[in-house]
Amino acid sequence: MEFSDADPAFRARFLEPRFEPESFVQSIASKSIGSTDLMNMKRRMHLIASEAKTELKQNVYRNHTKFIETAKEVSSLESEVYQLHSLLADEKQLLNTVKELLNVENKKNFWISYEYE
Repeated sequence: MEFSDADPAFRARFLEPRFEPESFVQSIASKSIGSTDLMNMKRRMHLIASEAKTELKQNVYRNHTKFIETAKEVSSLESEVYQLHSLLADEKQLLNTVKELLNVENKKNFWISYEYE
């Protein structure tokens, strides 16, 4: 039973949604003739596992880098939101002050106009 390590169909089996490990092992065991076939299959499985491990590490590193970049962006956005919050609080205070001054001025004008009537 000879398989090529580069056989994409062999590797694709493991990605199928309905892949059943028990059935796969039974199929390999029933088709294998002698220990050489089983040792070759074991070697291939270790090779695929090693490649999967390497790919997983690369994905973790890539995602970690993206995570760090995203965290920096979030931090920057948090700073901007805080600044906007501060500016809006200042604006609110300013508007309240203007409102109070207008109320005082209106009351003053009311009393002045009342005196002249």
